[in-house]
Amino acid sequence: RFEGERLRLWDPATRQYLLNHTEENKARRAAEAAREEEKAARLEAESRAQAEIAARQAAEKRVAELEAASRRPGDSAD
Repeated sequence: RFEGERLRLWDPATRQYLLNHTEENKARRAAEAAREEEKAARLEAESRAQAEIAARQAAEKRVAELEAASRRPGDSAD
């Protein structure tokens, strides 16, 4: 089909124009950028999760130490 002065290829099955070279490159770059953003977000989430695990483990260790200290005869946790 003609679109203005340009010939565009039409896919009757999808009822859409096929992407030209410029549109295809733009779509590819956008998809790559989205994948990179997803990867960065996933890495950030994993890092936060690891930090939360480490903080929880440190808190649990401190609680266990305090409980152990409070059970020793003659020691005070104060």
